[in-house]
Amino acid sequence: MSHTLNTPDLVAEAGISYWCDWVHDDQPFPFKVRTGRLITVPYSVDLNDAVMYRQGFEGEDFERAAIDCFDTLYRDGEASGRVMCLAIHPYLMGQPHRIGYLARVLDHICKHEQVWHATGSEMAAWYYANMYDTMQSWLREREAPRVGQ
Repeated sequence: MSHTLNTPDLVAEAGISYWCDWVHDDQPFPFKVRTGRLITVPYSVDLNDAVMYRQGFEGEDFERAAIDCFDTLYRDGEASGRVMCLAIHPYLMGQPHRIGYLARVLDHICKHEQVWHATGSEMAAWYYANMYDTMQSWLREREAPRVGQ
């Protein structure tokens, strides 16, 4: 969450294939870089325990927000998958007075069918194998001509 305009190019040039530090939509998306290729895998500050607790929220607030988010994305994901990121930290959510809220969130998520509990690497590999080329073509078709072309 701290980068410059050059960071995506540098990340891609280093051979990294995905970046999880870009707060945006709920699906992976290609990043335009000078060389190589790079996608973003969604990251959410809305479901980040450190952010929420600094704003005065507590465990029950996290639980409600996470379940509401999941339920919406699960419905939206019927047509096309969605990514839900839970940014949790053991020193916060792992505390005895908060861990039960996380357990209820995970129980709620896990009782649903067709939920893929994937790592960032697994999501990136799937996206590159199944969506990257299609999305790049779609984006090229919509790219505005540059001045003088």
